Amino acid sequence: LVTIRYGWKEISAWIEYTAHALAFLLPTTTACVALVLHNFNPIEMPPLCHFGYYPLGCDSDPNTPCERGFHTEQLKWVFIGNSVIASLVAIISTYLVYRTVRRIFLVSQQRFRNITTAAAVPSSIDGTLERKRQTTGRQAIMYTLAYLNTFLWPLVFGVLGGSIEGDLSQRLGEWWLFAITLSSYLLFPLQGFFNFLIYTYPRYQRWKKYFPHEPFWGLARKVLSSHEPTAAMRYMGQRGPR
Repeated sequence: LVTIRYGWKEISAWIEYTAHALAFLLPTTTACVALVLHNFNPIEMPPLCHFGYYPLGCDSDPNTPCERGFHTEQLKWVFIGNSVIASLVAIISTYLVYRTVRRIFLVSQQRFRNITTAAAVPSSIDGTLERKRQTTGRQAIMYTLAYLNTFLWPLVFGVLGGSIEGDLSQRLGEWWLFAITLSSYLLFPLQGFFNFLIYTYPRYQRWKKYFPHEPFWGLARKVLSSHEPTAAMRYMGQRGPR
């Protein structure tokens, strides 16, 4: 964002290192504090160990005194706040980068149309710029959906816990609750994997263009390599298998 939109190349590396440090230190510090304060306990939904009171349900049952988890509410707010703020910063930054790149493409298209009068060649280049703009838009949407995955599931279970009466752990056999729980277990840990797929997708598309007959696993190996496709590779790839 600071490089593409604002041109702050001198401090972009410092901002990147600071962001990585905060992304590591904030959750690590929160987890260590919760561990020292004995705040990791079984919770109702989803059924795992997180910030909670022990024994389970003691916070709502006056006849059951709580033995652990006295700072649960504060730690929950810290956890939710960190997730929401980080996701919002990422979403807003992605949107601003997309707007900047989109404006650059639109200006390039307009300038090209103003300085050319032929029909055939300009239309092909104009179409290339339009495809690049659409690709940038898809990348921005995919990154936004990946960021939403960060705090979507805690929000869903928070809403369920506050709106459904009774012990949710006793209702896990209901199909809709089981489906939500299973989806959260599958998708919530995959944040980094989603980012990796989205980040490498343009590179995969470039290799696919140069090697249209290459199977998926062959392209995946090329994507993970340190090489970039060249014109010579494009000629060899488009010849296809013999």
